[in-house]
Amino acid sequence: IDEDTLEDDNSERVVSAFKESANLNKLNKCYIESANEEELNDVLREIELMTDLGKHENVIQMFGCCTRCRPICLVLEYAPGGNLKVYLRSLKQK
Repeated sequence: IDEDTLEDDNSERVVSAFKESANLNKLNKCYIESANEEELNDVLREIELMTDLGKHENVIQMFGCCTRCRPICLVLEYAPGGNLKVYLRSLKQK
């Protein structure tokens, strides 16, 4: 598996992983390492929402998650355009 760190800050680590031999698309792994209580609750709400939505062509797919221990781990579909939050903030500044 080839991995590249895409983002690493105090509350989140995002790693892109790709396994060519298994013919898997790139995935993002998000690790919430030292998040505060509010950030953890946000992540848990996001997991619940993604679970309720299920598979949809216009929504990033969640392949799995681990919430029983810390760090919380999400395995998501890779989005080649990058971080949506950063993109939306850049549009707001224009």
